[in-house]
Amino acid sequence: MPKSAPSGKFVVAPQTRGQGPAAHTGDIAVIRYTAKVWRTGKALPGLYDKSARPQVFAVRRGATLPALDRAVQGQRAGSRVLVVARPAAAYGTTGSAQLHVTGKDTVVFAVDILNVIGASATVSGEQHSVAGALPEVHMSRKEATATLTVPDRAAPKGLVVQRLVDGKGPVVKAGQTLGLHSPRTWRMARIPRRAWRPAPL
Repeated sequence: MPKSAPSGKFVVAPQTRGQGPAAHTGDIAVIRYTAKVWRTGKALPGLYDKSARPQVFAVRRGATLPALDRAVQGQRAGSRVLVVARPAAAYGTTGSAQLHVTGKDTVVFAVDILNVIGASATVSGEQHSVAGALPEVHMSRKEATATLTVPDRAAPKGLVVQRLVDGKGPVVKAGQTLGLHSPRTWRMARIPRRAWRPAPL
């Protein structure tokens, strides 16, 4: 860390420029970071610490620290960005007693943008047909919307889960955070670590 005092300006300085998609409003960013307090040089808990998971958040939706949100805006996946965040963009004027950060401390972040998922992203692959007793799902990839057609008959007595598209990505495991995309809306969901069984409907 420099020995001089910080300028008081908010700084975003790309160190490595990625080649992936750029992050815009509503997109999902997946990041890791390391951070230090400018005044003391104290290292803050980061996402490269042992057992830490990447952070997943919707861009420009107030879902994370302003410094991290602004750091990813317009940046491409695969980029590393240096961020100098004045107090208002870091932990605010009250600071964080738990982290020993005061309301006057400038915080420096090195942010790696691991992935950017577009706000209108949809899964790829052919959709399987469903039994006549189940609702049909009609997907518009162009508009990133889904329409349900419910059959004119009684609903099943129990919970029914049917995979419509076979994904090729990594298997979901307990403790992970997922981005769930319903039409035009992103949600964050954490998979519980212990076994979960749905109650009968």
